[in-house]
Parts: sequence; C-alpha cells; structure tokens
Amino acid sequence: MSDNNKHLLLWIDVETTAIRPEDGQLLEIGMRITNLDGTSPHDSWDSRDPYKFSTVIPHSRINYTRDTAHAIHMHQNNGLLDEVLDKEQPEKENIWLVESFDRLAAVSGGQHITLHPAGTNVDFDLTWLKAYGNLNFAAPAWNSNVSYRKLDLTTIRLTLNAIGINPYGNSKEKPTHRVDDCLNRDIRDWQQWYEWVKSRELLDDNGLTKIEGLSPLLKRSLCERFGSKENA
Repeated sequence: MSDNNKHLLLWIDVETTAIRPEDGQLLEIGMRITNLDGTSPHDSWDSRDPYKFSTVIPHSRINYTRDTAHAIHMHQNNGLLDEVLDKEQPEKENIWLVESFDRLAAVSGGQHITLHPAGTNVDFDLTWLKAYGNLNFAAPAWNSNVSYRKLDLTTIRLTLNAIGINPYGNSKEKPTHRVDDCLNRDIRDWQQWYEWVKSRELLDDNGLTKIEGLSPLLKRSLCERFGSKENA
C-alpha cells in the first residue's frame, strides 16, 4: 500500500426484508470507520462518536411476500418494523460520510484517505446501499475515497470452518439483527483475529510460514479464541 495513503476500514451493515433489492425493502443502515486494527480514530464508541452512524429507513408500508415473510417476522420481533413505520423521512442521510471524510482529511497530514469496506457479506451490503436512491454513492467523496478492496469476515469464518472449527460456537449473545449489534460483533471479531495473528508470528523473515499443517496447539488456540472448544 502506498505510503501516501491513510488506510482505514469502513464497516457496513444493513437490515432488509429480502436477499435482493428488487424483492424487498431496506430497513436500516449502519456504518463505522476504524483504523486497520479495528480501533476507533476517535476516543470511544459513544453516541457522540463522529465515526459512528446508523439510521432507520422510514416506510409507509412493508411489502409482505414469499420473499420477505421470514425477514419481516424477524424484524417484527426485534422492534425494527415499528421504528420503520413510525419514523419520518430524514434529510441528507449521506452527509455523515462526507463530514467524516472532511474530519479525516483535516488530521491526515496531507495523506489521501482510503476506506476499505468491511463487515460480514460486504457485497450484500454494498448492493443494497447502491440500490437505495437517497444515498448518493456517485458523490465524489465516495468515488475517490472508498476502495474496491474489501475486508469480508466471512472469509475468516469459512477458513475456520474448513479446518474444523465452528466460528459461531463461542457466541454467548443471541443475534438481534440490528445494525449496531452486528457491527459491534464484527469489529470485536476482527480485533480478536488481528491480535491473535499478530501474537502468533506465523511468518518468518522471508514471508514463509513457520509451521507445516495445523498443529494441535495452534488449533486449540484458534478454538479458544474463535470457536467451540468441542471442535478442538
């Protein structure tokens, strides 16, 4: 990566009533900006954090079809549908991203800001965002600052599955299917993965792995941090 770039992660999550935009409706959008290690460029993740954003998308009605039935029931149970139907249309929802670019540029020391989309199933979220007309993703700030390179945590979780570790086995919290909770989980998982890889020192000076195969000790370490111990 170029030394003249400041690389950050743009965490994204959306809640919807369907898999494809043509089949359903967008209900909620959440975004966070972090450093590459998952820490906030700001002091904390409180309600005043300038690099934290979420909004509910208002609708006058929700379309109930075979494609949307499951998600509608899920979001009825978590209270999101009530918020969607009660909320008034907001103004200039995309101003948060533009203001974030301005703040980051002011403290970057002349470096170009590059944001890498991150989260679970990033392409799914980006497809819905681009289909949502009120967010202007043709804006110069998006085109010049958001990278085509993405960090998708599904890759890490499928890797763990491939070596016999259930990456969801250590989850103690029942999913709420709300964007803030999903983003908290993804960022926490990424921070743990980052710290684990950093601490293991798996590469030698030539960039070659120090281990051949997956040792029992290494697998046990992965299970303790990311998965069910039953799989160790």
